[in-house]
Amino acid sequence: MNCTLILRFGTILLLACIFAGCTQESSPDVKQAPSPTVSPVVSPARDLPLSSESQTPESVMKPTLPVTPLPLTDPYPGPVSLPHKNLQVSVDVVKDPIYKIITATFTGGKGQKLVKAVEVRTITPDGEITSKDLTNRVGDEVLFQGTAGNDRVAVLVSYLSGDVYKIYDETLSGSRIGQITPIITVTPEIQETIQTPSPLLIPDGPVTLPPDNLSVLIDVRKDPIFNVITITFLGGHGQGIIGTIPVHAVLSDGTMVSEELDSRIGAITEIQGTKGPDRVVVGVVFKSGDRYKIFDEQVSGRR
Repeated sequence: MNCTLILRFGTILLLACIFAGCTQESSPDVKQAPSPTVSPVVSPARDLPLSSESQTPESVMKPTLPVTPLPLTDPYPGPVSLPHKNLQVSVDVVKDPIYKIITATFTGGKGQKLVKAVEVRTITPDGEITSKDLTNRVGDEVLFQGTAGNDRVAVLVSYLSGDVYKIYDETLSGSRIGQITPIITVTPEIQETIQTPSPLLIPDGPVTLPPDNLSVLIDVRKDPIFNVITITFLGGHGQGIIGTIPVHAVLSDGTMVSEELDSRIGAITEIQGTKGPDRVVVGVVFKSGDRYKIFDEQVSGRR
């Protein structure tokens, strides 16, 4: 019995030793087992600050462009722009060669009833800008005190639709511009060569006006006392492409006089008329070669 007890005790002791050995061999594996690696989440805004070289163009590299103010010498920027011919209106601008008064007159047009406002601006050589408004009534006018120098005038037309057009932009001289008649002291052949223009420049037949976008405006008057016929150029949309403006007068005594009118606003040509009715014919020849007869009437010297 003692042997059996001893055998059982020895067996238990042996199993205990075996169990203790297995436990010691597995413990280092548990201790040496690598801990799970956690990859850090890197926030570029927090951990990787942007340098001045790598910052976005919106935040750093966006340039600030300087604002260039419009020069005072340009009342209305941009070129002259005319509306469709069914919307066109006209404003006559004349500068008095003696008193330097600038007169702007609304003369109407197909788009007259659709006009909301007409603004006229003048700028003197010293940079002073004056602005006045015209109504859309034919004959309405505004006056400006000009100077002896070159005064610039611009006209801006606003329509009820919201469209805006600059229909006029010219510089008016302060000097009286007229027809200069040279004194000929040489042979009659040379004098005959200087006399211009040829009657062939004015087409035969009735008065034929150019299109609205090529309009040419003149004024013909006869002095009731001295019978001097004065033809004045008033401008027009076709002013910049005019070649010549021939003027012919057939006087009541049968004399025919030919002159040429300058295409600058305020330019005048004077012809000595008679006491009777004198016929005046004015044509215009454009640089393209197109010719029109814009005036053909008899002018009387009566008051």
